[in-house]
Amino acid sequence: MIPQSELFLYVFRTIFPSEVEAVILSHEGVQEVCVTSVPHPVDHERPVAVVVRKPGAAVSAQEIKDLVTSEVSVQLLGGVLFVAELPATSTGKLARADVTQLARHAHTHAQLQ
Repeated sequence: MIPQSELFLYVFRTIFPSEVEAVILSHEGVQEVCVTSVPHPVDHERPVAVVVRKPGAAVSAQEIKDLVTSEVSVQLLGGVLFVAELPATSTGKLARADVTQLARHAHTHAQLQ
């Protein structure tokens, strides 16, 4: 069973971040990714990808959006945020709550692409 914290609803559809993350990781320019959501007044939540590029890669937000739309029929209407690294816990696991906080802060300050 998938923990409730690892899925969200978008326009009456359940989004499994791990599915979208697998698609984004298939891009040769992506090193790491975490998919989370940002609040929206109509859709409740919109998916956003927080991406770490591979060194020297020039992958664009539009490339990521197009890839996701074509592979899983989900639109990253929340946007794409590029970061140098994803936050981790003291044991090295992905700190999803911190990524969500980072994405929401970027959304509030119009830093999502």
